[in-house]
Amino acid sequence: MATDFKCLRYPSHNHHSSVCTDTTKEVYNNACVPKCAAGYTRNSSGVCVLTGSGGGGGGGTGTGAFNIQLVRIGTDSSQDATFQAAKAKWESILKVDVPDFVNTANIDLSDNWVSGYSNKQRNVDDIVIIYLPVAALAAARGRNASARYGMSTLSGDTLGWAGPTYFRNDGSKYSNTPVAAVMMFDKNKITSLGGQDNFKIVVLHEMGHALGLGTVDDRIGCIKNCVAGSKSNNFWQCKNANAKYLSIGCKTQVPIETEMGDGSGCGHWSETKLKTELMTPVLDDGVPNPLSVVTIGALEDIYGDGSVDYGQADAFSCQTNIVASVAATTQPTGYEIKDQTIRPTAYPYDVVAPTEPGTASPAAAVAAAGVTPIDLSAYQKLLQQLEAQKYANNPFVKPGEQIPRPL
Repeated sequence: MATDFKCLRYPSHNHHSSVCTDTTKEVYNNACVPKCAAGYTRNSSGVCVLTGSGGGGGGGTGTGAFNIQLVRIGTDSSQDATFQAAKAKWESILKVDVPDFVNTANIDLSDNWVSGYSNKQRNVDDIVIIYLPVAALAAARGRNASARYGMSTLSGDTLGWAGPTYFRNDGSKYSNTPVAAVMMFDKNKITSLGGQDNFKIVVLHEMGHALGLGTVDDRIGCIKNCVAGSKSNNFWQCKNANAKYLSIGCKTQVPIETEMGDGSGCGHWSETKLKTELMTPVLDDGVPNPLSVVTIGALEDIYGDGSVDYGQADAFSCQTNIVASVAATTQPTGYEIKDQTIRPTAYPYDVVAPTEPGTASPAAAVAAAGVTPIDLSAYQKLLQQLEAQKYANNPFVKPGEQIPRPL
């Protein structure tokens, strides 16, 4: 959590109290920190957690288990149960409590992808997924920044798009795990391709992307040098998914889809090799689309060893689901999901996690050492003067305006 120099009062040898003049803050460990949001209380580590959750567990700072916070935009609640079911499935698989984010003030967690999202101060435990089922996907799209996100212009047959908008970037083992994500669906188009059952499959699939599947793989080195729309072979490069692929009777490393174009290519398992598996780019109508140990293995590669429960996987094997599918005389109808995956790559979309439990904050460390720090007020004033001078000499940048970083 960033130190607030306007509010922080470091203790001297003989004085150990602090007063906050800002009514939006409260004293913790002799420092003024943002108050917890409604429904949250500060635990013994100083972290705001859901009231009654107890906090801690698994190296994180939240409820002791992985938690997905769903935020629906709009008044259409007809598909809420579908999203809740997908949330429950993924939460049953992920068993790690990653570091939370407390009072993410002034951060639009949707990164302007979803119009109508206005909650810019939210405690994140462990990921916020903002979703919107709409009748006309292209018309409802938010940010138009295709180049920045590696996302092509939406075509008329796109069923949905999803992906992270912010990642952890704290140098810990949880770096590159998503903090927030968005999901949007063309519900009319999806249900017309086979009804509600297919919509459930697509939601489960897209929530996988929101959690990092097919969207953070290149950041962590699990997919390398992949070119969508090419006929080149590409394989998963991380150990857990590959080990599970071998364990179900398959050979080599897990193959990545490349032949399909942008949106389907380089973000899914190979359709020709894994057939009906959930995270291939084609929805198979009228048959199960299993969430296999291979996909759960990929999640473990993203969230770290021991972070998943393989007992939650659906039955899937090379012999039963792949070889038999190829040999079948009647093939299920396949609908290319045609999703677009959001892959933020610029530094502004990384956020640094707060201090983890058991690690002293800077203010607490100073207090424990019993020293009085240097008065930084003069230094802060100099920085303000330099900042003002920078703007005075640059007619293209206004005070408070973000200067874009190169991608």
